[in-house]
Amino acid sequence: MSFILQRSLVPSGAFHRFLSTSTLLDHAENYVKWDPNPTTVQAVEMILSSNDNNESSLAPLFEGRLSFGTAGLRAPFGPGYNCMNDLTVIQTAQGLLKYLEESGTGVKKRGIVVGYDHRASKEFTAYDLSSEIFAKITAAVFQSQGVPVFLYDRLVATPLVPFGVEEMDAACGVMVTASHNPKEDTGYKVYWGNGAQIIPPHDKGIADKILENLEPWETYEMGGVSKWEEGARMEELYFDKMKRECFNGRGGEGAPLTYTAMHGVGHEFAKKAFDKFGLTPFVSVVEQVRRGVRSEVRRSMDKQLTLFGRHFDRRRRFRTQRSEQLRFQTQRRERGRSSWR
Repeated sequence: MSFILQRSLVPSGAFHRFLSTSTLLDHAENYVKWDPNPTTVQAVEMILSSNDNNESSLAPLFEGRLSFGTAGLRAPFGPGYNCMNDLTVIQTAQGLLKYLEESGTGVKKRGIVVGYDHRASKEFTAYDLSSEIFAKITAAVFQSQGVPVFLYDRLVATPLVPFGVEEMDAACGVMVTASHNPKEDTGYKVYWGNGAQIIPPHDKGIADKILENLEPWETYEMGGVSKWEEGARMEELYFDKMKRECFNGRGGEGAPLTYTAMHGVGHEFAKKAFDKFGLTPFVSVVEQVRRGVRSEVRRSMDKQLTLFGRHFDRRRRFRTQRSEQLRFQTQRRERGRSSWR
């Protein structure tokens, strides 16, 4: 039996090793033992129990593993060490925590901020994986070691995590997202205590600690993970500060803009920003808005397009009137010149 995913399981930046069949089997068996997610465990177990040559099926999953860099991690949802799944996130969170502890960041006092987008693999695979689950796993790992965790209580736009790090004086932030990349992917971005994405040598230090902490320290219970009650207030504070620190904000009516939300997460946050500055509401590409709010946005767009039609009618009337005025003024000047001659 061969195990096939839609795209290559070795993303750019991953280091690749050529392993013997016995080593591949060892990695696969450890994965089955350590991964708490039954949907991805079942996929690997099916390969192990298959009568086919399982080496070719195991190799894409276990020949290498995701490499942690300054951009964190990014890969497709799926089983194995080359994909984003519960186990690779547990390993990453454990390594990150160890590095923060050994770097003197005061993480057990300052805590971390965690956010996530709406990506989920159930839309296109049989795996129960999502950015929200990965965020909760990260929170569970840190909370298990007595670290305060500020986990946003709903999906957020990426800038809200580094903003929260600065506002809370947290030791670091984690945003689970793949930004503009394909929907089959998700990622794991890490922000340092200054609110910026990590730079060398932090990336290598974290990567080394991940490899030293591959086996889960315990069975993590996500049911005990509490979300951040102040998350909504932090969102409002973000937009208030954004407006205060803008020196050239202009409200009022203007030419309409079209906004595409790519994977849908940014729509409501872009709308809030436009509302905060009193800008003309944008026209949304409804198909790229998050599914749960599409019907509401479509109704709003119908109304908005009607308003924009009136706006263009006014602009057209104004241009026609202005053209007539200029033509009249030109004719009057020409008559004046003729009389003078």
